[in-house]
Amino acid sequence: MSGILRRRRMALFSVAVLGAAIAANQVAVAKSSTPPAKFTANVKADGSLGAQGQGDNEPQVTVDQSGTAYVTWQGGAEPSVASTANGQTFSPATAPDPNHNDIGDVALAATTAPKPGMDTSPRPVGANGVFWGDIGPTLCGALEIREATSANQGASWSPTDAACDPNQVDRPWMAAYTPAQYRGTAAAIAHTQVFFEHHDFTTSDITVTRSFDGGTTWNQVPQLAEQPGSFQQLDTTCNSIPSGIAFDQRSARAGRVYVIWETSDLVNNLGLGCDYTQAQTFDRLFMSYSDDGGTTWTSSTVFTDPGCAQGTVAAGTRSRTPARICPSSSTRWRSTMRAMYTSPSR
Repeated sequence: MSGILRRRRMALFSVAVLGAAIAANQVAVAKSSTPPAKFTANVKADGSLGAQGQGDNEPQVTVDQSGTAYVTWQGGAEPSVASTANGQTFSPATAPDPNHNDIGDVALAATTAPKPGMDTSPRPVGANGVFWGDIGPTLCGALEIREATSANQGASWSPTDAACDPNQVDRPWMAAYTPAQYRGTAAAIAHTQVFFEHHDFTTSDITVTRSFDGGTTWNQVPQLAEQPGSFQQLDTTCNSIPSGIAFDQRSARAGRVYVIWETSDLVNNLGLGCDYTQAQTFDRLFMSYSDDGGTTWTSSTVFTDPGCAQGTVAAGTRSRTPARICPSSSTRWRSTMRAMYTSPSR
């Protein structure tokens, strides 16, 4: 809930390139008044609510092993979820966490399918799980994470408290991973790892909240997802934008979890204000990965804008020190991001 729309759009871009290609397709459909070949006409996922525009606020999407797609959004009386098997008709919207005063920043994930295209229908109960989360009040505070799990394709949900951080949390992203030996079995959900990436309102460190049993129980105290003592941890001091989390599902590194985030440099972060101001140039993209279930992390730099020296502010960025300006570098951003995500993984 930073309130800065431009920052949210950058975060949504970052998580999109981390693997949610289907989200890009949904955006293309939504913006096409005359659908091109192979695209269907626009359909409102929130049509069952009888109101226009309820789903316009930061939607998220995931697909389960049967090919059913789930869309969630914040807006209306409660954050809601609707599902579709064909992209043309949607189920009635339901609230996974009704009457709990949830605030927003919704997220979705699903259990890992055995093989793409091979599992064409839901398997035994527990094999096909969908996980939902957002910001909401818990006993720990007003801004924590609530999570809900569905084992029946969204017909019903089991909500619970997830994160418990006395500093409160913001901007969660969500990912899930089912080990290969449990995929498509009745034990799939019970052995699925569900992670949230987020930050807090003090140090703004990047942290994760974890469940290793499909959301039934949670390690509610957030785990630091930055390598202690690293340049990336120091440079993130007091200001960050969580930008995405993903599991390696099928390679030789299956189970490795990645998080990415944006920040500025140490001079800007300390000089222009922490957390709420977001007056900085968010010109650095960092990544961490973990091979031990999120207990320890290795951090690295994905991208630093070469046009922005330390302490400078990008053109068009709100700042109390507008004289320190670095040149626009959108072309460099685009070319660097293409190179990053088409290169072999580390």
